[in-house]
Amino acid sequence: MRLAFSKRARADFTGGNPRVSMGCLNGGFCVFTRGRHFNAVAKSNAVFYPTIGKLVPATVHPGDIAAGDYDDPLRDVTYAVFRVGTKATKLDPTFNYGG
Repeated sequence: MRLAFSKRARADFTGGNPRVSMGCLNGGFCVFTRGRHFNAVAKSNAVFYPTIGKLVPATVHPGDIAAGDYDDPLRDVTYAVFRVGTKATKLDPTFNYGG
């Protein structure tokens, strides 16, 4: 999977061509999920609770989870949550990324 880590990296990769679509990771949290699970996560308007390490629908209150009888609708969804940070740097323009 190829991803760009900034808007500029996306523009550099695609050459500014609107017919080339490239995913872009901006600073903050991002969720990676399998394609078949994307709609379940998106439709639930999921939020991530780092204190319990769970992705849950936005309508769920943390107290419901703590009570112990929470029926997790995303229990069969495969996902990973990453915190992404970016920092300006000077890269070697002759570096071969395709290696």
